[in-house]
Amino acid sequence: MKRSLIFLILFIQPNLFCQEWELVLPFEENIRDVKFAHQDESLYFGTTASFPNIYGSLYHWNVETDEIDTLLTGISVTSIAVDPLDVNTIYVALSAINGTIPGIIKSMDGGREWTYCDSGIFLDWETWVEVIAIDPMHPGTMYAGGAGVYGSTMWKSTNWGESWTNIVEDEYIYLQGVSIRSISLNMYNTNTLFVSAPTDGRVHKSVNGGASWALSYNSEWGGGGADVEVNPHDTNIVFAAQLSHGLLKSMDAGETWQEVGGELLGEYVKGIVTHIERPGEVIVFTINGIFLSNNNGSTWQPINSEQLVPSVRFIVYNQSGTQLYCHTEQGLYSYDLNAVDIMNNGYQSSDLELILLYPNPFNESLTIKLNGLLGRYKVEVYDVKGRRIGEINGFSETLHEQHIQLRDILFRDKEFMSQIIFVRIHSEKEVKTRKAILLR
Repeated sequence: MKRSLIFLILFIQPNLFCQEWELVLPFEENIRDVKFAHQDESLYFGTTASFPNIYGSLYHWNVETDEIDTLLTGISVTSIAVDPLDVNTIYVALSAINGTIPGIIKSMDGGREWTYCDSGIFLDWETWVEVIAIDPMHPGTMYAGGAGVYGSTMWKSTNWGESWTNIVEDEYIYLQGVSIRSISLNMYNTNTLFVSAPTDGRVHKSVNGGASWALSYNSEWGGGGADVEVNPHDTNIVFAAQLSHGLLKSMDAGETWQEVGGELLGEYVKGIVTHIERPGEVIVFTINGIFLSNNNGSTWQPINSEQLVPSVRFIVYNQSGTQLYCHTEQGLYSYDLNAVDIMNNGYQSSDLELILLYPNPFNESLTIKLNGLLGRYKVEVYDVKGRRIGEINGFSETLHEQHIQLRDILFRDKEFMSQIIFVRIHSEKEVKTRKAILLR
């Protein structure tokens, strides 16, 4: 496929240096969801159908070779999820538009073979699965939110999608008969999750894996719940996007809410993204454009261009948090975040230009990938209670990209359960810390 590159110059406030949006994938179809895999070397994206005669498809794009493979056609994709431990295991939610059989399909070989894996989910031509969420600490546990003409409900699977159970009790009326748009899990305690519904504008919360629910936010204006996002660095901070009343923020895990962003963001906030490698950073998109905050929503900077407004359909980070992607009517755009210091709340330059942990989450082996390390260095690993697991000391003779394996210090003494760990890198000039998730 030939690609035409269109560079959109952004004039931003001084502390956000000028950068460029790049049209990396011209694509006229309506891309509904994107998920990255294989350390950002490839991605899966799905398109949605529209009545009466436009059909959707599922694609795999090899970013390195620029090759696109069509995996499925004649479907309507609403959501994609990739197993954090096995990138060849993919789940895709389907709506019923244009004859698609609604439900969830699963591939365990990177998209070559597919089977329906929605036993226990009862759907018809007026209801479908709108969103899938995988528990990052326990990938066999999954949640599915339904939507439809007359609303739907929520389901949970604890066996990698082989069977599902309705988890909305009759006593809790607020999640019955609504369309669910977004599901967000607490990174540290994945039994705590939030969901938002566009039909009533409410935010719902469970602290026991969906066994029971409570109303976290009750919209006074009715519909408009577009998205909800738990901050991965401070899970007391939760953001909720409202199509009818801007961006809401909670500092106490959903007990109370306040409006943030004001006139800059406007009333119609469509989506929110955060990334575990970018503390303090929150990005939203609205009908007015794309905005970034590097202090958890206290102040905002526009990072959009007039050519991206108002047709932005969604935004997403790549796996490593080094690039931002958005989709418009023209195709998929990329915004380079490599130059941003991803461990500080400002945008200062750094001797350690790029530090990534991959794969993250990880199971057996964790690698540090970095540039800019020269001279003596030390790598320390801590658990969430601040106990040191181990350290590596070394000497770097080059500033070029390096890879440091952490397997030996992580697993030499004992077997670890699933948990959050902290990796601290000391150079001769500075110290940086990164988080990683161990899945066992």
